[in-house]
Amino acid sequence: MEQRRGTAAERGYDSQWRKGRDGFLAKHPLCAYHALFDPGRIAFAALVDHLYPHGGDRRLFWLRRYWVGACVNCHSKHKQAAERRGLAALDELAARLGLPPLSETHPELVRSARAALTERRG
Repeated sequence: MEQRRGTAAERGYDSQWRKGRDGFLAKHPLCAYHALFDPGRIAFAALVDHLYPHGGDRRLFWLRRYWVGACVNCHSKHKQAAERRGLAALDELAARLGLPPLSETHPELVRSARAALTERRG
């Protein structure tokens, strides 16, 4: 699967990304999903999640408004479950995080997110 998707660097996860990710995690060290799915408990964010999958669209990739600090468990369980349910579920998750849906802020990027979701289900 990794070859079909390309390497991490080919998908944009390069030194510029690592610098952005590290800065984001320094400002947002806790898992944002924990507050939604495991209230009363905290976990440190181990990764920066793109709330809306970018599928290689650099504009969506760098749209920091939709970056979410996440622990591995929440990302693997709750976030990916929302992705399997589709764009409406991600919009609902965005609302729960206090964010507007992508269609309201960047309607021109919805097609990229929808295509990335379809590709992941593939």
